[in-house]
Amino acid sequence: MDGMDAGEMQEILEEFFEEAEEGLDKLDQGLIKLEALAEDGETDGPMVDELFRVLHTLKGGAGFLGLEKMSKLAHAGENLLDEVRGGRVAVTKPVMDALLETNDVLRELQECYQDGEGADDLDTAGLVQTLENLSCGDANGAAAEQSAAPAAPPAEPTQPEAASPTEAPPAE
Repeated sequence: MDGMDAGEMQEILEEFFEEAEEGLDKLDQGLIKLEALAEDGETDGPMVDELFRVLHTLKGGAGFLGLEKMSKLAHAGENLLDEVRGGRVAVTKPVMDALLETNDVLRELQECYQDGEGADDLDTAGLVQTLENLSCGDANGAAAEQSAAPAAPPAEPTQPEAASPTEAPPAE
């Protein structure tokens, strides 16, 4: 924002924070409704679209203003909602938990940025990773290394080895 004075920048930030707060309120209300529907095995496509747009708008504004953590977290949430609206990821408890936590952390980030504190103390990397894992179809959002390789079947108890075919049977 070259060429902008501090007053103009502050005005843009205040407008962004006001719009972000309204968006996060919408996100909160929509997620609560979506969670109730999901408990009954249902979903609401237009609501998912609206939630996606809220995160998309928040991501863009935060990115434009250099609010990196907010932008990255909103982007990860947006990607998960894109997978939900495309029917590639179901609205499960882990998905809802991650999206509700995303809303809470986005609010915390907004407060930090708005108060001029910065967001260095807020670690969002784990939540971003969970959202990314869920977006890739990992039903629980477990760590990538856990989902990268298929689980090995449980080991069978070992039996004494039989004589190899090259050994002669004992003489009688």
